[in-house]
Amino acid sequence: MGLRHRTISGVAWSSIARAGQQGVQFVVSIILARLLVPDDFGIVGMILVFSGFARLFAEFGFSAALIQRPRIRRAHTVSVFWVNLVVGGALTGLFYLAAPALARFYSTPALEPVAKAMSLSFAISSVGIVPMALLQREMRFKWLARLEILAAATSGLLAVAMAFCGFGVWSLVANLLAGRVVSVVLAFHATGWRPGFAYSSKAVGELLHFSAHLFGYRFINYWARNADNLLIGRLIGSTALGYYTRAYSLMLLPITQVISVLTRVMFPALSAIQDDKERVKRIYLRAMHVITLITFPMMIGLFAVAEPFILTLLGRQWEPVIPILRILCFVGVIQSLANPTGWIYQSQGNTRWMFWWGVGGSGALILGIWIGAMLGSVESVAWSYLVANIVTLYPCLAIPGSLIGMKVKEVMEHVSAAFVCSVVMAVVVWGIGRILPEAWPPAAYLVLQVSAGVLVYVGLVVATRPMGYREVLQIIEDRRRQRVGLRVVAE
Repeated sequence: MGLRHRTISGVAWSSIARAGQQGVQFVVSIILARLLVPDDFGIVGMILVFSGFARLFAEFGFSAALIQRPRIRRAHTVSVFWVNLVVGGALTGLFYLAAPALARFYSTPALEPVAKAMSLSFAISSVGIVPMALLQREMRFKWLARLEILAAATSGLLAVAMAFCGFGVWSLVANLLAGRVVSVVLAFHATGWRPGFAYSSKAVGELLHFSAHLFGYRFINYWARNADNLLIGRLIGSTALGYYTRAYSLMLLPITQVISVLTRVMFPALSAIQDDKERVKRIYLRAMHVITLITFPMMIGLFAVAEPFILTLLGRQWEPVIPILRILCFVGVIQSLANPTGWIYQSQGNTRWMFWWGVGGSGALILGIWIGAMLGSVESVAWSYLVANIVTLYPCLAIPGSLIGMKVKEVMEHVSAAFVCSVVMAVVVWGIGRILPEAWPPAAYLVLQVSAGVLVYVGLVVATRPMGYREVLQIIEDRRRQRVGLRVVAE
C-alpha cells in the first residue's frame, strides 16, 4: 500500500478513534460534572499541572524520535524502553514524596492523598511508550482506534460508577489510572513486541539529538499551556480553576478531535517524504484546508451558542464558565492554525529551531497569562491568553514555514474561505438566539441554533466549494476506491 493510501486509511481510522474516544470522554465528563462539584475538578487540575510536566521527563521525546528516524534497530526500542521505565519509576517515587509539598503550595490539604495515588501514572505510562510509538510508526491506526476507544470506555464506566457511589474526586483519579493501564496492555498485545534485557548507550545517543531538542521545546511549551492552571490555582483558588478547566477542555475538544487525528498520521507521513520540501508544503497546506474547514465553524459556532450549551449540558451551577468559554473560543481559532506547525519541525528533523521558538513564543504566552492572573479574575486570564496568542501567531507560522518555503500569506489564503463561512454562520445563529422567546428552555435554544448553524454552514460550503471541501470529497472518494479494490482482490 502506497503512502497516499496508507495516509488516507490512517486518517479514516484515526478519525474513528478520536470520534469514539472523545465522544465517550465527552459523555463521561458531562455525567461527572453533574455528579461532582467544581472543587473536585479543581483539585485534579492542580495536580495535573505538575504531573503532566513530570511526564515529559518520562518520555523525553524518544517516542517521536523512534517515529521520525528513517530506520531503527531493536537496540533502539529495547534501550528506550529501559530508559523510560527507570525514569518512570523514579518519577513515581519523587511525585509521591512531593505530594505534601504540593498540598502546602496550593493550601489544599485534600490534595495530598490524591497526588500520591496519581503518582502511579508515571510508572504505568512509561511501560507503554515504545509499543505505542511502534504502532504509530507502522501506521497501524486501526489497532490504535480500538485501543483508545476501549480504554476510554473502560475507564469512563469505572469513573461514573464510582461517582454514583459517592467516591467524589477519586472517580477522576480512577478514570486516569484505568485508562493508562488498559492502553498499555492493549499496545503490547497489538504489537507483539517484547523488551529484552540488552541496553545500548550508542543507540540511545543516536536518538538523543532529535529527542533532546524536542524535549526542550515541550518543556517550555508545557508551562505556556499550563501556566494559567498553575496561577489560577495559586492566586485565585480551586473553584475558579474548576470553572476555567471546564471551559478550556470544552474549547480544546474540537481541536483535539481534528488536529490530533491528523497529527498521528501526518507526522509519520511527512517524515517519510522529508527531503521533498515542495511536496511537504503542498500536503501541509491541503491538511490546513481540512482542519480549518472543521475547526473554524466548531469554535466560532460554540461562541454563538455558549450560554445554552453550558446550561443544557452542565447545568446552572456551571454558569460562570460561559464568559470564559466565549473568550477561549477565539483562542481555539488561533490554535487551529498554530498547533499543526509542529509537524513541519519534527518531520524535517529540526527540533533545534522548534526549541528556540518555544523559548520566545511560549515565554510571551506565560507573560500574558501572568498579567491576567495578577488582575485577579479568571476572565482576565482568558483575555490575556487570547491577546498573547494573537501576538505570537505570525512568527509561529513564519519560522517553520521557512523550512519548507511556505509563507504566512499562503496559509491565510488557504483558510480564509472557511473563516468567512464560519463568521456568517455564527452571525445567523446569534441572530436566531436573539429573536427566540425568553421563556424557552436552554435545550430548545441549543437544538434550534445548532441545527440552523449546521444548515447554514453546509449550505455556504457547498455553494462556495472552498479547497478544504474539495479535499474532503477527494479523501472520501479515495477511501471508497480502496474499499472497492479490497473487495475485488478478495473475490
